[in-house]
Amino acid sequence: MELNHIQEIKLRIINTGRDTRYSIKAYEFFALVKDYLVGSIKKNNPDALDALRYRLFAEDIVKSAVKIAVVLYGPVAKHVLADMGILDAKDIGAVAFNLVSLGFLEQNVILSNYEDFVNISKKPLFGKIKPKPLNMEKLKIFNDT
Repeated sequence: MELNHIQEIKLRIINTGRDTRYSIKAYEFFALVKDYLVGSIKKNNPDALDALRYRLFAEDIVKSAVKIAVVLYGPVAKHVLADMGILDAKDIGAVAFNLVSLGFLEQNVILSNYEDFVNISKKPLFGKIKPKPLNMEKLKIFNDT
């Protein structure tokens, strides 16, 4: 799944009347998480990985999602994800399985079932993470769009 498929995902979700609890940003965010995980696997094990055959576990997906959210959004990461509809690990799993049901992600890519995401949800998503304050100087380079 590539980020340029996001608009197609949005249209399929709307046209099929499927799960609309999550904003299109949640699917974009999941695409980043998946790409990060696949890149990490390739970097750490270039010989052991066929580029077309990778496997992701619920725990790795959730940990990476938190890590990426903290890097991208700093101390407001929890609130940004909540705005997307992602409140806990169950929501991350639901987004993943929505992508599977829409045909954007192969079922065999995720080696976990939805129950694994539910079990992870028993702990807070950002439990031990203490995001650093935002660097306001770096934010000045961004224009409000």
